[in-house]
Amino acid sequence: MTWRKLALYLIFLLVMVAFYFYQHAKLERIRESREKAKLIYTVDTEEIKKVKLKNEYGTFTLKKQKDKWQLTKPITDWAEDWTVSELLDTITKIKADQKISPLPQDISPYGLDRPRIEVSLYTKAKTFFLQLGSDTPDGAHVYALTGDKQAIYLLGSSLVWTLNKKLEDLRDKRIFDFDPARVIKVAIKRENINIILKKEKNLWELKSPFTAKADKDEVEDLLYRLQTERIKSFQEVKFTPELSVEIWQTGVQKPIWLKLKKEKGRLIGRSNYHPTSFILTKDLWQGLAKVPETFKDRHIVHFEKEDIARVEITYQRHVRARRKGEKWLVEPKDMAEDYEIEFLLADLLNLKYLPKKISPPAFTSAQAEVKLWDKKGQEVLDLSFFKDEQYAWIRFKNKYYPVNQNIWESFPQKMKKEE
Repeated sequence: MTWRKLALYLIFLLVMVAFYFYQHAKLERIRESREKAKLIYTVDTEEIKKVKLKNEYGTFTLKKQKDKWQLTKPITDWAEDWTVSELLDTITKIKADQKISPLPQDISPYGLDRPRIEVSLYTKAKTFFLQLGSDTPDGAHVYALTGDKQAIYLLGSSLVWTLNKKLEDLRDKRIFDFDPARVIKVAIKRENINIILKKEKNLWELKSPFTAKADKDEVEDLLYRLQTERIKSFQEVKFTPELSVEIWQTGVQKPIWLKLKKEKGRLIGRSNYHPTSFILTKDLWQGLAKVPETFKDRHIVHFEKEDIARVEITYQRHVRARRKGEKWLVEPKDMAEDYEIEFLLADLLNLKYLPKKISPPAFTSAQAEVKLWDKKGQEVLDLSFFKDEQYAWIRFKNKYYPVNQNIWESFPQKMKKEE
């Protein structure tokens, strides 16, 4: 085959490929055009500033306040942004599978003379209306009418479920709205206990009832719990608070607050984020009604894990581990896995003594020992572990600390002799 013929074949092939992609793009545009034509509305959800919804549970009005949605009818309260976004996204993207056109003079057979759901969407320039009537005989669709009243549309029946929301479905279930990263002060008051935590130079300090370095993890866990806690139900209940929480944020003068009371097996709350009281999960009380020592930095040891070069562990058996690159060489071999040494070091760094005032028993001997050395061969840590009926104990620098019994799970599994 000559180069000339080969070039012609190549040109022909390129033309065919180009034609194929042209046709494919053309068909895709036609398909997209047809799908777009099925849309009931062509409006961007970001343009919608107000919503009116009427269903079997009542009539609701929502208005957008900057980036948040607010209920203004039947009560004034913050709305669940995710629920409103889902509702608007569903309406603006709903497609008509079929339509009955022209519009029949009698729309009562379709349930549209007395629609069960009515929605109005308001933008700055336009208003969009939607009414839902009866289900189709097969239950797969619902008859619908728009503001232009040119035809009856058959829409997916799931739209009814999306729009048939109760008041509690639309209300924001958060206790309050705040950004944990901006919190600079927390106050928890209960009976005669007044716990005050302050962030100074990005470090948390316990200021009351005593002064100490605070445990960053405990404070952040508290804030995360308050941020993610969800209200079970809204109920107007008068109560005398037993516990209160106040949170200050940068750039905001007044604190947000929460007041709680345990009553008849339930936890009642009120905050300055909602106009009514509400019911919360009972275990939130345990998350807040803590002794001040809980928020103190109770880490027992401090070291740089990457600097540790040698480990010796005694727990029913004796194991030595030496770092080689990213791995640990263990003796006796197969007595401990590489990752188990890493886990033990991580657990030691996270080890905290219990926030309880307990006197240690008169121990006779330790059940376990851990020693660490750095790359220079200097001893970094010497810990002894003890047991009693309730707690595990750590002896560090001749002082005993009570810790959780789960510390024994940190030791390599093969070191534990079978009974």
